[in-house]
Amino acid sequence: MPSYVCKASKCVSRNAEELDGYVGAIVVERLSRPDVAELLTGTGRPDSGALQLDATALRERLDGLAAAYADGAIDVRQLREGSERLRARLAEVEDQLATADRGDALAGLIGVADPGKAWDALDLHRRRAVVDTLMTVTIDRTRKGRPRGWTPGSPYFDPSTVGIVWKS
Repeated sequence: MPSYVCKASKCVSRNAEELDGYVGAIVVERLSRPDVAELLTGTGRPDSGALQLDATALRERLDGLAAAYADGAIDVRQLREGSERLRARLAEVEDQLATADRGDALAGLIGVADPGKAWDALDLHRRRAVVDTLMTVTIDRTRKGRPRGWTPGSPYFDPSTVGIVWKS
């Protein structure tokens, strides 16, 4: 059966269908709230293409500073100051890119009449992008043994072992 398994030590494993259904229901519930438009903060989204170009140009300028230092054209102080300014600007651009990506992931889900139907229509890649945009999901270990009331041969899922932290 398809499962999510801890990559590091294989200490945690969950049925993928049950976990996806649980997380999907939480996403749909959030998309159904009246304040769903607040998920897209700000009035306009930045142009991600232009921001990508800016980020590339800033990285090239950082590389240029390193080359200039290696060639002896600038000293350590100039390298440090230039690098700090460029890295600060790059961090700003990357933050703006994250905001633009957030809007892209949620496009077609905000303000729709039936968020559940819109969610169901998404492919797995897009669902993962939405989940990654909205929350961080952590799977905890379960206690040993089966839960009370469980009958042999039936599946079980314990939502208390799923941690969800909403991203702001």
